[in-house]
Amino acid sequence: MSVTITTFCMVMCFSLCWAPFFMFPIFYFKIAEANTYVNIKVAIHLVGYSSAIWNPLILIIKSKRFKTKVARLMHKLPFLSPRTKVMAGYDVKEKKNSRKKKTVLIK
Repeated sequence: MSVTITTFCMVMCFSLCWAPFFMFPIFYFKIAEANTYVNIKVAIHLVGYSSAIWNPLILIIKSKRFKTKVARLMHKLPFLSPRTKVMAGYDVKEKKNSRKKKTVLIK
């Protein structure tokens, strides 16, 4: 059931993002100025392309397994904070050295 709902959400999001792109040519004849036409067309393209952003977000919200895999993948990036690494399932312990603070990941 959860997979069905997730798939339905993704299809609806894709449809809603690209619907203006396909509906715009039907209604464009009412726009008088060429600059307005170009600006609206660019904005509609951006909304359509945003459908690629929504799919991972929907999966992160709906799937605990996907969220865990993304967190584990993200912990390998050097610029992320220890908090993100804790979300990935790693315990973060800080060792105080005489010279520097060291962060150690323990699985």
